[in-house]
Amino acid sequence: MHRLDSRLFPLVAVCFASITACGGGGGGSPSPTYTVGGTVSGLAGGSMVVLQNMGTNSTTISANGAFTFSTQEANNSHYAITVLTQPTGQTCTVMGASGSVNSANVSSTSVVCAVNTYTIAGVVSGLNPAAQLTMQNNGGNSTIVKANGAFMFSTPVDYGANFAVSVTSQPPAESCTVSGGSQSAVMANVSNVGIACSPATESIIHSFAPKLDGIGPAGNLILATDGNFYGTTSAGGQYGFGSVFKITPQGIETVLHSFSGRAADGNEPLGGLVQGSDGNFYGTTFYGGSSVGAGGGTVFKITPTGVETVLHSFGGDDGIGPAASLVQGSDGNFYGTTSYGGGTGGGTVFKITPEGTETVLHIFSGGPSDGGGSVSALIQGSDGNFYGTTPMGGASAYGTVFKIDPTGLETIVFSFTDSDVEGQSISALVQGSDGNFYGTTVGRLSGTIFRLTPAGVETTLYTFTGGADGGSPQSSLIQGRDGNFYGTTQYGGTGNTGTVYMVTAGGIETVLHSFAAVPDAAISNGTMPKAALVQGNDGSFYGTASVGGLTGAGTVFQITTARTYTVFYQFDSGPEGAQPTGLIQASDGNFYGATTVGGTSGNGTVFKMTPAGAETVLYCFAGGTDGASPIGGVIEGSDGNFYGTTSSGGANGYGTVYKISPVGVETVIHSFSLTPDGIYPKAGLVEGSDGNFYGTTSDGGAGVYGTAYRVTPSGTMTVLYAFAQGSADGKVPWAALIQGADGNFYGTTLGGGASNQGTVFSLTPSGTETVLYSFTGQADGSQPVSALLQASDGTLYGTSSGGSGAGSVFKITTHGDFTLLHAFVGDSADGSSASAALVQGNDGNLYSTTQKGGAFNLGTLFEVTQSGTETVLYSFGGPGDGASVGSLIVGSDGEFYGTTATGGSSNEGVIFRY
Repeated sequence: MHRLDSRLFPLVAVCFASITACGGGGGGSPSPTYTVGGTVSGLAGGSMVVLQNMGTNSTTISANGAFTFSTQEANNSHYAITVLTQPTGQTCTVMGASGSVNSANVSSTSVVCAVNTYTIAGVVSGLNPAAQLTMQNNGGNSTIVKANGAFMFSTPVDYGANFAVSVTSQPPAESCTVSGGSQSAVMANVSNVGIACSPATESIIHSFAPKLDGIGPAGNLILATDGNFYGTTSAGGQYGFGSVFKITPQGIETVLHSFSGRAADGNEPLGGLVQGSDGNFYGTTFYGGSSVGAGGGTVFKITPTGVETVLHSFGGDDGIGPAASLVQGSDGNFYGTTSYGGGTGGGTVFKITPEGTETVLHIFSGGPSDGGGSVSALIQGSDGNFYGTTPMGGASAYGTVFKIDPTGLETIVFSFTDSDVEGQSISALVQGSDGNFYGTTVGRLSGTIFRLTPAGVETTLYTFTGGADGGSPQSSLIQGRDGNFYGTTQYGGTGNTGTVYMVTAGGIETVLHSFAAVPDAAISNGTMPKAALVQGNDGSFYGTASVGGLTGAGTVFQITTARTYTVFYQFDSGPEGAQPTGLIQASDGNFYGATTVGGTSGNGTVFKMTPAGAETVLYCFAGGTDGASPIGGVIEGSDGNFYGTTSSGGANGYGTVYKISPVGVETVIHSFSLTPDGIYPKAGLVEGSDGNFYGTTSDGGAGVYGTAYRVTPSGTMTVLYAFAQGSADGKVPWAALIQGADGNFYGTTLGGGASNQGTVFSLTPSGTETVLYSFTGQADGSQPVSALLQASDGTLYGTSSGGSGAGSVFKITTHGDFTLLHAFVGDSADGSSASAALVQGNDGNLYSTTQKGGAFNLGTLFEVTQSGTETVLYSFGGPGDGASVGSLIVGSDGEFYGTTATGGSSNEGVIFRY
């Protein structure tokens, strides 16, 4: 046994101490670690999601509930949970995904899984402007499309689900078909659904057969509450004396009643039906009934199932031969006319209760102070009185328009003076949305369309030539939902067998359809329409042709119409100018406007353009004392000259007010100075009721933020108000003023107000300014740069270009009560940056444009109702149709006209018609 050398002990001790100090010995406690985890919810059965912590520690989860990662983490260490692999058909989102371990297990992370959804979208093409179609996906989620371009259903479909797109409501005058419209097991967004619309042709819904159906449908169709059409034939049927029929929009016809011609029944119903408030139908027959001889005609009732009851038989003193439809008055009784009889032989106006009690209200004398021989239906005007026409009597014996109150007091409103000019009216009137009456005449010429005010002022709107435009308009007009009037002629057209036509309130007539010539293979479409049209729920027009069809006994037809978008004129960079700023239609029917640049000196022009599109430059600005850059456009003064502003040039270089004659002679009325006038007018003028002109400048003036001014036609300038920065005032009035019905002026400022986001203000003619509303820059909008519109309801309407969204449409009372109507979102289905004024269409809705947004993000043309429902009608697409769109005007033809500052063949702007 060996003994250790004592000299080794110190070394061993040192080594032992070293080992102990380096942790080589036992006895110390390990640092604590903690689990990291959470819960999973929404994971589909049979699916798996793979999670990671800090990019390395993975765990696979196949069920909902709690989870933890296998590797624990030390105190104060960082964790970051991510989804490494998503489950099939789902997307999982981690909430509370990262943090630091704080002396406890982490279990607060939540992983929420949801089924993937995919959008169903596509493109509509060929849709006529002002038209719309309705489509559905999987039998629901209805989407209305009113413009060509991209569309998207609002409700997406789930992963693995199916979709099936269908068109459920076709647009007028078109048929739209779907391509790529269905798919099973959707696993990605769908964007290739195609909706292609093409023109629809005139369709014959039904051809009458001589025996059972009846022949010669002479009365108007009506659209009943059940969605079907009802009408009469003047002959044929089971007994040869005419029939009452029902026909579905698909053309399925049912004869409800055949007139027997016996004493207990009538025969030859020349007028149409009216549906009473009780759901039954009421009408007249020209002959028959229980009176002596052939009978003087009847009033009958027929139920929707075909049970007919004669309510009254005419016999002489109460009139003979009712040839027109009835009208149900607001009192529930029915009113009508007879064509002769009544003691004097001139016919009568009668009232009859739904139970059959008849009262003669008026007997026509047929003399110069009265009419006679009425063969047209009455209408009840908005004043509660009834209005009608007679083809005889009156001051010149050419017939009358008369008014009769419910008690029988009759007044001649108008006497036709010359059958060669005005003709004789044998059709009913229609009261337009403007309160005036519209009707047609026939005469030795080819007939006319006229307008008559309630006070009796008559205007001939259109005179038919008997050629391609039609002739002998025997039917009454109807006013379509677009505000235009529609009717038929018995003769004329390309086949000289009648037309369907449209006429605007300004008298511009368009033939929509010419019936075929005789003989012609297309005679099956019918010829010689005598009755008025009716507009169906689908927007189409329906009518009857009295002869023709497969058997020659007449037809029921369907026809439609729609607007188109047309580039009317394209500017180049030559002497005609470029970048047009707006249009007006002057009293001569031509359009006038200004361009901001171009012309012989490059400083802008004033131009004239005919409705046919022929453009003439009236004046080229030289850029010196005559002004330059007329941004605000022109107005027509009461003296027949045109007035406007230039934003620069003039004697001081700050802009001008100018006058230009219709032949192009320009006169500078006023040159702006920095103070007190204000400088750089961006807006046009408005002529006040006092004959002076009012406007704004965007800069300068005593408050340095622009002015509102008055200038006389001779050039005397008065500053009415100087805008100054401050919460109580607006600043930088960019838009034109308007004069309200109360005589005050109303406008907007680009900035200023309580939130410095712009204002709406009023200004008295003496210069007292009141801020009506301060924009907040939120959903209500900001930075209004367009003029206001006072609509027919007396309320002010306007647009703003900015805000938390993409601009807005608003209304505001003259007392300052503000309502947001629409906030633009700026996507492909909506516009953004509304910087043009609104106009009110013939239908009462409001129309304008946006600078951006739409299918191509180059602006839109939109419609908004007074209750705030907005629809994009057209998306501007750039070079072909223009961009940077200005304000619209409503032409005398009812169409909308406007300008774009860019686009067109030379990218210098266009004039368009919609």
